[in-house]
Amino acid sequence: MSSSTFAPVILFVYQRPDHLSQTLAALAQNEEASQSPIYIYSDGPKPNASPKDLEDIAAVRQLIQAQTWAKKLHIIERKENWGLRKNIVSGVTEVMEKHGRAIILENDIVTSPYFLRYMNQALNLYQDVEEVMHISGFIYPLKLEEEELGSSFFYNVNSCWGWASWQRAWKHYRDDTANILSQINENYDPFVFNGGQKEDFYKQLNQNLSGQLNTWACHWHASIFLQNGLALHPYRSLVKNIGLDGSGAHCDAIRLGQNMLEHPLKLKKLPLQNAPKQHDAVAEKMKLYFKRLRWKELGQLIRKGAFKSIFQKIKAMQ
Repeated sequence: MSSSTFAPVILFVYQRPDHLSQTLAALAQNEEASQSPIYIYSDGPKPNASPKDLEDIAAVRQLIQAQTWAKKLHIIERKENWGLRKNIVSGVTEVMEKHGRAIILENDIVTSPYFLRYMNQALNLYQDVEEVMHISGFIYPLKLEEEELGSSFFYNVNSCWGWASWQRAWKHYRDDTANILSQINENYDPFVFNGGQKEDFYKQLNQNLSGQLNTWACHWHASIFLQNGLALHPYRSLVKNIGLDGSGAHCDAIRLGQNMLEHPLKLKKLPLQNAPKQHDAVAEKMKLYFKRLRWKELGQLIRKGAFKSIFQKIKAMQ
């Protein structure tokens, strides 16, 4: 693969220098990283930012300036706080319009040394396949074997923990939450829309509508769903989310038992007629995984004696 085929990498950062240092160190271990255009969008401080917040933002910006391994580094420093949703949608749109495709990371995603190879191969392989809209670097630890579904498969739920797409697909991104929900509600099936992940995406859309959340990933998932689009996943994750420690704005402190793949994948173009069967098989596994995860979380709460949280968890599981 020549360097001219390497997709640009977009990295969104804010105020977690410790997480970011791990993200950057892992990214630099990818052979393609030094030959890829790297765009880093650094969000600015909130109006009520504390001295610690300002210190962390300054540390983040000092850290990204020091990345000498990135020969094609573009740094965009926001003067004000755009927020994750606006910053990501704007940044992805901007780079997509310039390059036609992109690989996207946030500052708490640690990648395998073969992450960029997988992403670039998949982007090239499905470049002209309109139905494929999303390439995911993450899959939940379902204990899938390569012989079971192949090295990659279609599971039509987007993951924002290391992903890629093309301008031809991203142009369908929709941000109009009320209209999205109106269309989905016409024939809403929790299992079908959420891909076995209980009602997570549907719940997030409603929370965005009510103002409880201001996120983008559930909108991208809905946009793909409404286009009957496909999302490609590896049989084992090529990324690890190190931000599930309660330090992020939209992530709880949970443990997924993440198991990152440490060798390259051999990809081949998959026949689209197999996509529905692959999606259904993974969605069923996902349903069981999330059920076990919730019971695991319940057990942790019992050990902590958090009885109010236990009651809320049981209610949510019904």
